[in-house]
Amino acid sequence: MFLGSVAITVPYSVILEQENDAQTVEEYILEAGGKSLLQLADCESSVNPLAFNPKDTDGKEKFGILQYDLDTWRWALKRYKLSGDIFDWKLQVKITQKLIKDGYAQKWPHCAS
Repeated sequence: MFLGSVAITVPYSVILEQENDAQTVEEYILEAGGKSLLQLADCESSVNPLAFNPKDTDGKEKFGILQYDLDTWRWALKRYKLSGDIFDWKLQVKITQKLIKDGYAQKWPHCAS
């Protein structure tokens, strides 16, 4: 996928991993973050790890199961000293848990309770 001057790739292994996981995406999120995180993923992307919104309510493109924009994704990776692809849904779950714990639930203004 090509977005302006930024190329985003979705490795085939990410897609295969999703198809071959013994645990469903929903089960993983429920176990990792509980019902509220699953509800957030459902609200943001219908629990679709490859979701793409070309223009969210803030005018930015959003990616993945928890609908990160590129600026927020880069900021969060730097904040938590992590690296990874924006479509890595397990990493999105991990980062979202950290952000919510650290008081950043407002990053999901329409879905976070």
